[in-house]
Amino acid sequence: MYNPLEFYHGFQVNHFDYKQINNRFLLNLPEDQMQPLIDEVFKGTKEEFLRSVKSDIRLTFLLSIETLFELIFGLLPDENNQLSDYTLINNLVKKKPYYEEIRKFNKGEKSKLDWLQEKANFGNGETGPFIRHIFYCGQWKNNIKESIQNSLPVIEKALRILAQELTHREELNSYKHGLRNISVLKSLSILDVKTHKEHLKFDLNDSVTIYSYNKKKGLHEFLTKQFDPERDIALTHFASNLINNIIQPRKTLSKTRKHKGGDPLIFFDKEDLERASEVNVKLQDLKYTVSEEKPNQSK
Repeated sequence: MYNPLEFYHGFQVNHFDYKQINNRFLLNLPEDQMQPLIDEVFKGTKEEFLRSVKSDIRLTFLLSIETLFELIFGLLPDENNQLSDYTLINNLVKKKPYYEEIRKFNKGEKSKLDWLQEKANFGNGETGPFIRHIFYCGQWKNNIKESIQNSLPVIEKALRILAQELTHREELNSYKHGLRNISVLKSLSILDVKTHKEHLKFDLNDSVTIYSYNKKKGLHEFLTKQFDPERDIALTHFASNLINNIIQPRKTLSKTRKHKGGDPLIFFDKEDLERASEVNVKLQDLKYTVSEEKPNQSK
C-alpha cells in the first residue's frame, strides 16, 4: 500500500544541480567538440546552440525556484493549523497556484509566506520561527543550534531574492515552450537629449526578449533579459541546497516517524549568498510596453 512518506525517500534532491552540470559542460565545449553536435541540426548555428543552452540554464534555475516554493507552500499548516509533513505529496498534487502569493512576498505585502516568521512551539520545550521547521525539521542537537540560528536570516533573504526571479511568470512559460522568447535587441544607447551624443551603451547581443500581452491594460509587454549563466547556476545550487534541507531531515519519517538528527544538512552564511547572487552583467532587465492603436472612430 502506498505510504505518502515514501515521497521523501524517492525525491531526487540534486536533480537541478545535475542539469546545470550538464549545461555548463555544453556551454564550455571547445568549438571542435561543439560543431559535431550543431551539425546534427538542420541549419544549426553556434549562436543558436549557445542561446539554447543559456536558455535552458535560465529555465532550470527558474524551475528550481518553483520547486522550492511548492515544497514550502505544501508544508505550511492547513486551515486547522495542522502540520503537513506526513501528507506533503498530497498537497503537491493539488497544484494550487501560488504565484500571486510569491508576488506579494516579493513586494513585502501580506502573504501566506508570513507563516515563515510565525512563532511556533515545537513540542520539545523549544520555540522559534516556523521557517526553522521548514528547513531544519527535528534538528535540536546542541552542537548545531547556533549554526541553524545564524542560517535562518540568510535563508529568508535568499527566499526574497529567489521570489523576485519568479515574479515574471511569462518568462518561465516562454522558456518552457520555446515560444515568445526572441533575440531582438542588439544594443541599447543612452543619448544626451540636446546633443544626441552617446553617453552610455549596453551590448545586448547575449540577451533574449520575452513577449507577452496584458489584456487588462491592452498593452504589448516586452521584457529583455541579458543572460547571466554563472549567476543562474550559482543560485540554482543555492536553491538545491535549500531543497536538500527540506527533504533530508524528513527521510527518517518514512521509516521511524521520528527525527533522529544527524541528517545531511547544509548551513548558510551571507557571504555565500552574496557570491551566488552577484550580477555579472551591466544590464539585467529592460522592460517596455507598446499600446494598441485604437481605430479612428471619427466619421
